[in-house]
Amino acid sequence: MASGVVIRDTLPEGLVTEAGNSRNIEIAVGNLAAGASETREVRVKATGTGSFNNVATASAAGGLTAESNRTTTTVTKPALTLTANCNQTQFLGRNICFEYTVRNTGTAPATGTVVTANLPAGTTFVEASQGGTASGAAVTWNLGTIAPNGTATVRYCVRTNSIGTVQSTASVNAGCADAVTANCSTEMRGIPALLLETVDSPDPVEVGTNTVYTVVVTNQGSAVGTNIRIVCTLPGQQAFVSA
Repeated sequence: MASGVVIRDTLPEGLVTEAGNSRNIEIAVGNLAAGASETREVRVKATGTGSFNNVATASAAGGLTAESNRTTTTVTKPALTLTANCNQTQFLGRNICFEYTVRNTGTAPATGTVVTANLPAGTTFVEASQGGTASGAAVTWNLGTIAPNGTATVRYCVRTNSIGTVQSTASVNAGCADAVTANCSTEMRGIPALLLETVDSPDPVEVGTNTVYTVVVTNQGSAVGTNIRIVCTLPGQQAFVSA
């Protein structure tokens, strides 16, 4: 009979018990008959990634001791980065497109990877790549599993009728990975577009009498036209009267 059997284990740095957040384990087994064995289980958790070597010991009355075999546990984790890309400026009437690239820089596959991007206020959804779907005020992509060092790129486009800044924000989540976000902004600008029309009245006109030219300038664009100057060139057979 082995009397007063105790199991002891000092967990390696980076592992702690799930119950008490301690590295020290001590389990009183009691008496152990000749040829008998007992099994005890302690759940532990990792505080980081890496390889952890562990050895336990058992002791009993009378100076009995024993050391276990060495076990090595490798802990891995996916780690995600998210990079945004978009045009700094765009003109009204054209689509605004935002692109996001997800990279798994970790040591484990990123399973159940989901990217979600907002639909900026005042915009209308146009299209999305990679099977992205728009619902409410967001676009969602279910990308599945991204292997370590793997990447995935998604893209979506919107349209607006307003001048100003359009900002997109996206986030990515995956199993056991920390969520990350990224954003990108596009400045929407208008374009001045001038239409020039000239009408004469009366026409035809008798020699020695007057006719009037009416010149109409219309800005058909989406931005203010500045420094507008009209130049009228008279033919040699005419003389200026008034304007």
